[in-house]
Amino acid sequence: MALHVRLRAGPLEARVEDIDESSAPWRKETVSYLTAYDGVRMSALLFLPRNAEPPYQTVVWFPGNDVYAWRSSDSLASEWLFDFIAHRPGPLTLTF
Repeated sequence: MALHVRLRAGPLEARVEDIDESSAPWRKETVSYLTAYDGVRMSALLFLPRNAEPPYQTVVWFPGNDVYAWRSSDSLASEWLFDFIAHRPGPLTLTF
């Protein structure tokens, strides 16, 4: 049996929901955009490096199964978590 899903075609209608300038290596932006179904919005965290100019190289990262024990995505902005990336030479953007 084939499953058929009707997806919406159209613009993402991206919005910057929040900007956090508190970290030295990057600026954290919380963005949202429309998904392809039923007008539902999805959020993403962008960590934009301060030591580089656009266009950025992008890394898409999803945490391991321990993420379900985290109470907040605020711990994703911990500098120790991505220290090896944020201080490397060259442009890089983390996307969650």
